[in-house]
Amino acid sequence: MDNLVTSNIRQRPVRAMVSALGVALGVCLVMLFTGLARGMSNDLQRRSSNLRAEIIFTRQGSTELTSTNNAVYPKLDGEVAKPRCDGDGKKQMAAMQRATVNTLSSLRPQHFTDALMVRPVASDNSNFIYSQSEHFQEEPDTRTGAKSGARVVRGYYLLSELEPQGANRARVLRRFWFDRVGGMRLARIQSYDERGSLTTDVVYGESKSFGEGGEKLPGTIELTRPHDSYSIRISFQEPAAAKVNQPSDSDIFVLKNASNLPEVNLDAPKK
Repeated sequence: MDNLVTSNIRQRPVRAMVSALGVALGVCLVMLFTGLARGMSNDLQRRSSNLRAEIIFTRQGSTELTSTNNAVYPKLDGEVAKPRCDGDGKKQMAAMQRATVNTLSSLRPQHFTDALMVRPVASDNSNFIYSQSEHFQEEPDTRTGAKSGARVVRGYYLLSELEPQGANRARVLRRFWFDRVGGMRLARIQSYDERGSLTTDVVYGESKSFGEGGEKLPGTIELTRPHDSYSIRISFQEPAAAKVNQPSDSDIFVLKNASNLPEVNLDAPKK
């Protein structure tokens, strides 16, 4: 067999060379188109992952709720029932609507303003006590170039804000987490109520350069309200294009019922 192949190459060198080139060209084309298709697919996936849209659907019979920021509505919380799949569709739809109203009533603008505009510590106020500690925890590695699923142990400095509660007692108001890696970056703020329960947990992402001046601000902000059963993540796709410290018209803070929905004022006294 080897003699036959060798003799064919010697007697017909041109045909053998053309055949070898044809096979090599075919293999190269297969590899080229496979890599091209995979590259186009990865690029399309990367582009589509950066697309975001906020679409609001309203149906006939929808209602717009209005209220003050700090109002509490125990009636709504007490009436809300978990949606059930048994029974007719109207009962299930009513339960879903009550659950939706309860979630919407838990949303407060000050939750976002408190996360974006942090109240400074009152180190000169004798009514508060501040303690410093150190904490290490294992978490996903979010650094650029890190392998998928990689985890690191990150160190934090914790600053706890406490309020005295009588004889030898104090309660935690807030806890600040400062990332020690690469500087002192505010990475997290936890707020607590009178019973010591966690009410708000705000996690700040890595700093990005915002606006023309390159202001260093968190690229992502994740706000979690455990007892209100919701979590919201705010991210900036193009921080450099953001406008920082720009004057705003007072009209942008006015909530307008553009869809002309029936309005229900949750602060109105019950008749």
